[in-house]
Amino acid sequence: MILFTITLFFLALGIKNILFLIPLFFIAAYLFKKKNIKLWIVFGIAIFSFIISLFLFSIPPSNYAIVISCKNNYAIVISGAKRFYVDIEGIDVDFLDIIKFNGDFKNISFQSLEGEFDFQKYLYNQMVEKEIIIEDFEYVFYNPLRIKTLMNWLTKDLTSYGKYLISSLFFSININSQYRDLLQTFNVGFIFSISSIHLYLLNKIIVIMLKFFKVKRAEFISIIALLPFIYLQQFKVSSLKVLAFYINNYLLKKKYSRNQVLSFLLSVTIILNFRIMFTTTFYYVFIMPFLTPFVFSSLNLIKKRYKKYLIPIVLNFVFMPLTIFYEGQYNIIAPILSLISTFTSELLLLLSILMIFFKPLSIAINVISNIYFGMVTLLSNYSFSLYISQGVIIIVIAALIMISLYFLEIGFFKGSGITLFFIYITVFIGASPLDSYLSSYIAFINVGQGDSCLIHCFDKNILIDTGGSIYKDIASDVLMPFFKQKHINKLDLVFISHNDYDHNGALESLSNYIEIDKIITGSEFYQEKIGNLIFYNLNHYDIGSEENSESSVIYFYFKNLYFLMMGDAEKNIEEKIVYDNPQLNVDILKVGHHGSNTSTSEILLSTYHIKEAVISVGYNYYGHPSDEVLSRLVDYNIVIRRTDKEGTIYY
Repeated sequence: MILFTITLFFLALGIKNILFLIPLFFIAAYLFKKKNIKLWIVFGIAIFSFIISLFLFSIPPSNYAIVISCKNNYAIVISGAKRFYVDIEGIDVDFLDIIKFNGDFKNISFQSLEGEFDFQKYLYNQMVEKEIIIEDFEYVFYNPLRIKTLMNWLTKDLTSYGKYLISSLFFSININSQYRDLLQTFNVGFIFSISSIHLYLLNKIIVIMLKFFKVKRAEFISIIALLPFIYLQQFKVSSLKVLAFYINNYLLKKKYSRNQVLSFLLSVTIILNFRIMFTTTFYYVFIMPFLTPFVFSSLNLIKKRYKKYLIPIVLNFVFMPLTIFYEGQYNIIAPILSLISTFTSELLLLLSILMIFFKPLSIAINVISNIYFGMVTLLSNYSFSLYISQGVIIIVIAALIMISLYFLEIGFFKGSGITLFFIYITVFIGASPLDSYLSSYIAFINVGQGDSCLIHCFDKNILIDTGGSIYKDIASDVLMPFFKQKHINKLDLVFISHNDYDHNGALESLSNYIEIDKIITGSEFYQEKIGNLIFYNLNHYDIGSEENSESSVIYFYFKNLYFLMMGDAEKNIEEKIVYDNPQLNVDILKVGHHGSNTSTSEILLSTYHIKEAVISVGYNYYGHPSDEVLSRLVDYNIVIRRTDKEGTIYY
């Protein structure tokens, strides 16, 4: 089974990067050396199973669908063998409903800003690439066990905090993204929504109670008692993992090893959804169980009465590289808060079960939830995060953690102490601004429908435009988290191309968060030098009274590339620039006016040999970027890069 799982694992990774198929040749070479026909059969079955699963995913959809996941305002359905997103606002569908529908299929298009939760990527990793726009439908099967109805009944007397926590624990439904993001700040959200740690406690409580009343086959009954909770969590893989472990331990008397059970569950999961390996669920549900026995055996060296309290802390520390990879930061109080969150989730789950029979317990749940979120909100007002550079440093930290656990397990305290010392040194280096002083890059920041570009050259930081939105504070929600992650605490120069809100709207707020040495607004400058960088403004023409006509057009040379930043300058300005600067070298064009057909003229593209065009754009009602501009760029073989498609773009 382990060989089967490893084969599937590398096959799935090979879809993402063909280099990951190379380990399969080493596995085959090992099997050839062993000359074990049974292992060859397992190896072949794994490859065949994976190919069949890929073939099944190509089966086209029909007008029938089954709901396999139902969240607060959307559902994931299977039609044919494909998965689809469905907006269920105002539609009464629930888990395991089967419907016949009329509607249209279209590509999914959800946008997120820099640092925000990427919902489209999340759906992609759930094998969902299209959505169904349902016009009307009828039930083929109406599931009488309505999860959302039960959730609304159970949580109707709870505060918003209580509703969020109980919905996450009981039903694995996050009803408020703001609360989810708040918990994720301290990396404890997974305790309530992914890990199913509380189900382990529930099983233990049931077993203890049954044995207290001298009920026979207490373990078997406790497994049966888990089934309703696994259903309420819509058979999510973390819940099924709990069930699989207990079936193996109690019913099968540990016939299979822990790793064999995990391998079986992982194999089935990969066949059903090979992209799960690129999600946090994969690491928390599968990698953590592989590591926990290692951690627990190391904790045997510690006095028993302290062990229970150290487990959540140690596990949080073990998953520090994962936190850094996904968040770009590590909150130093996360281990302690994970301990508090674990006990909170256990207590709330127990109270919510009892609340089914005694509703006044909702008061206790409200009090605990309010206290918990009050504490988290208070802590969020203070900075406890280390912003750590991603990349090789994550691999180093992960390797050092594994080495230190090994030393602890064999009782070699000196070795573990030395390794732990290097872990802290590595984290300190990653959290220090040292990397900032040794690096240079340009980043077209994904601020949605707007412009913002950071030029970082060792110790100098120049920002061209700040973006701006009426829906959120781009400075505090987007730019500052980005700057902190990059260890930028000062801007030497800020260019504001012109006074449109989507270019300068975040400036006032930004100036309250970070020191800005100098601000230049509009086109009233010719040349500006910062360090070794020289910025030229090519728009010094007084034509037209429109704000866009006064937009600066900034030209500079950086990292062996020539950049031309058009702001919102329109075609008449472009014509003047081309006439006065016909020999200009342009490698990277920041397309004018977010791809509007008022800019990016034929004469501009035909005169300059542009390699790539960057369009800074988000969801909008203006039709940006226009098909005319996109077609024109394609005609000149210019690579098109868009922040709404790629996110933040780096050079």
